[in-house]
Amino acid sequence: MIKNIFSIPIYVSFVDKIIADEIEELVVPRLSYLEKKGNVKTDYFSKKIVNPNEVNNLFKNIDNEVLKYTSKTGMEITKNIQFWIQDYSYKESHGKHVHGPELLSGVYYIRAKNNPGNIRFYNPNPYPELYKYTIPINNVLRYEVKPQKGMVILFPSWLSHEVLPSENKNCVRTCLSFNYCKKI
Repeated sequence: MIKNIFSIPIYVSFVDKIIADEIEELVVPRLSYLEKKGNVKTDYFSKKIVNPNEVNNLFKNIDNEVLKYTSKTGMEITKNIQFWIQDYSYKESHGKHVHGPELLSGVYYIRAKNNPGNIRFYNPNPYPELYKYTIPINNVLRYEVKPQKGMVILFPSWLSHEVLPSENKNCVRTCLSFNYCKKI
């Protein structure tokens, strides 16, 4: 008997619209303080453009979603969150990467308008790409999520992903990315 095993839990939900509007109003006027690093504007490894206390309601909402995710996956994490903000414009992207030794990562979309590029996740199993199976297996090579304002996506930190460029000159995509550490 063949079993389709080793699934990867990717969780998508939305925060309350009132919170989403508050966060957008707080962050957008400060985007000019982000530094250009590579192909993205970010405060990663820089002075943060928002204080964690200013986004406390958002973090409470994200914590509730993380609790749902961890209760279903058995993942044990700390409440210690690292976060950074990124802003993408026309044709800007972030190449394929992982979030290192952290356990749980996520992205919250502060704003996403005019068809911004998707976030793409990659199957960590290299064999579906190399072989044509005749048996039913999970042979999905990539999974994409279209960003939407207020959306939260949670995923294992080791999962390869990238931010695809937008082909729309009027696109807007601003996100707060974050990591939770493993419980010790």
